[in-house]
Amino acid sequence: MRRILVLLAALAVTQAACFGSFAATRSLHRFNKGVSGEKFVQELVFLALIIIPAYELFALGDALIFNTIEFWGGRNPVADASRPREREVMLADGTTARLVSDEAGMRIEHGDAVYLVERTEGGLVLRAADGTVISALHEGENGAVEVTDAAGETRVVRADEIATAGESPEAVTGWALAHAAQ
Repeated sequence: MRRILVLLAALAVTQAACFGSFAATRSLHRFNKGVSGEKFVQELVFLALIIIPAYELFALGDALIFNTIEFWGGRNPVADASRPREREVMLADGTTARLVSDEAGMRIEHGDAVYLVERTEGGLVLRAADGTVISALHEGENGAVEVTDAAGETRVVRADEIATAGESPEAVTGWALAHAAQ
């Protein structure tokens, strides 16, 4: 039985093949840092957590379990969902858009413009920063997307048109922003 456990542990470590975000260990560190603004109190709590051995157990859990799940599933189950995820996207015209995703939805910042993307039951709604609806979209037939603008006019974007954008988030975002005015 012991050989099987050792083999499974070795297999888990060698098959993960990733460094991972160590979200559990970082959350323990944030807890430690939030205990007090005094660095001496933080140090005492840190030493207590090392002696307990909380940091060691959290790091081991990250290395064997949570980072492996993150590697294979794409998301760490311990990651703080309340913290926004940000990504800079270089568009085909050379400008940069910033995508910020959090609990409320997604925000797109491009130049001076800010757009809010909300999930709805049937698709997505794009709003200006002041809340004005710019467009709404939902899936149409055969993989097409139906886009309805603020005036109520609907345009169907065929799946083959979308496929020309490419598969990277940068390419799709650039294509969508370039074709938004059409």
